[in-house]
Amino acid sequence: MRYLLSFGVLVYWAWAQKSECILVKLKRAHDLTADNALHASWEEKKLRLKVPPDWEESFVTVDDDDTDRSISECFIPQFKLITEKYTYIISLACQNLITYRNAAPYKPSYERIQNPIGFTEELRYFIERTAEKHMKIPARRLYAEYSLAYVPLAQGAIKYEDLEVLLNQIQPEELSDDEDDSEPEEPSESPADWMDDSDNESEVDE
Repeated sequence: MRYLLSFGVLVYWAWAQKSECILVKLKRAHDLTADNALHASWEEKKLRLKVPPDWEESFVTVDDDDTDRSISECFIPQFKLITEKYTYIISLACQNLITYRNAAPYKPSYERIQNPIGFTEELRYFIERTAEKHMKIPARRLYAEYSLAYVPLAQGAIKYEDLEVLLNQIQPEELSDDEDDSEPEEPSESPADWMDDSDNESEVDE
């Protein structure tokens, strides 16, 4: 009996050590932007994921130049990944992401910051496999709904074994709107606070 209790304590401790994140599949809409994607009204499916504490390290890039790519040419908001500190708006189709700092744990704000992680093949695989496994959305559909061709990851592009270990540790929980309060507060100024002051000054000069 003592051993069973000890095992139960270890299981509970292991569960308590897990981190959480919220993965949201966004609705397809022509007027959806990275800013308004933060609002709950654009959410199609939403999962709370119990993940290992160091799970984000799988997506940190060594090359800082690769963490912020221009979104002027292509950015289609498809997923929202909410962690304790940050909210990522992810575009699989354009292989890019935008990061917002959270106002409180798991509560997004409109403060855009430099990406602490980059869009990598590992991140793409994590999102596609999680959506397929726990949201029942095939990877091809994520591209077909935008009339884009699905291009599988190249063989040897990533270490699938390491990511499968991470994916197998995920404990999903489907969320309803009533269970989630991750909707951001209204911005105090403008969602475009990250714009250069020089742009505003030029408008005043005119």
